[in-house]
Amino acid sequence: LGWIALSVDAEATFEDGEEVVVFLARNARGWSVAGHALGKYSVDGDDARPGLGEARVLPRALAAGERLVEPMPVTELERRVRATR
Repeated sequence: LGWIALSVDAEATFEDGEEVVVFLARNARGWSVAGHALGKYSVDGDDARPGLGEARVLPRALAAGERLVEPMPVTELERRVRATR
């Protein structure tokens, strides 16, 4: 028998040598990327860009306290993470 694979549109993918910031969540099997592709930020120079995989994000109103997931300087991403502790 051959190999069977499963592809999930919104799952985070990684390339060798890629520089990333990854948010992880513990689950019954160990660790996984939190929020699928949204839990991965690709770093390009001083900027961090959130991943979407192949997912399409439909526009909607933000709830109180929510922020858009958008590209930002790495220093701003770090500031936001530290502010949630």
